[in-house]
Amino acid sequence: MFFKSSTPNQTSKTEADQLQITPMATIPTPQNNNDINAGELIVGEGVVLNGTLEVPNKAIVSGAVNGDLKVLSLAVGITGKIEGKVICQIADIAGHVKDDLRVNELLIIRAGSIISGTIYYKEIEIEKGAKITGRLSML
Repeated sequence: MFFKSSTPNQTSKTEADQLQITPMATIPTPQNNNDINAGELIVGEGVVLNGTLEVPNKAIVSGAVNGDLKVLSLAVGITGKIEGKVICQIADIAGHVKDDLRVNELLIIRAGSIISGTIYYKEIEIEKGAKITGRLSML
């Protein structure tokens, strides 16, 4: 597949080198809708986001979010941390959330999660082993 140049001093570029110099606008994007989920946010483990975020669909947090978050559906993994006001319709929390949490429909608090602040909810499920510090208020 790769051929050496006939000139001994000339080096051939590897595929990785070519991708590094390719402008982002020319890199093709997948056309299959299964590859891209519009309006979704995934914060991977080790990633830290700072600021106010507004996500139209789903947010999955395994890293850290420092700031306010408005989202339709929220899932916070075991390693996930959110410090800021959160407003959503549905939340499934297995990690840490600090500050106000407003869930307009269903809130699920998993065992091992830690939530501190005021929690507003319509429906709530709390697993044994979850830690909640603050105030619970039904909508």
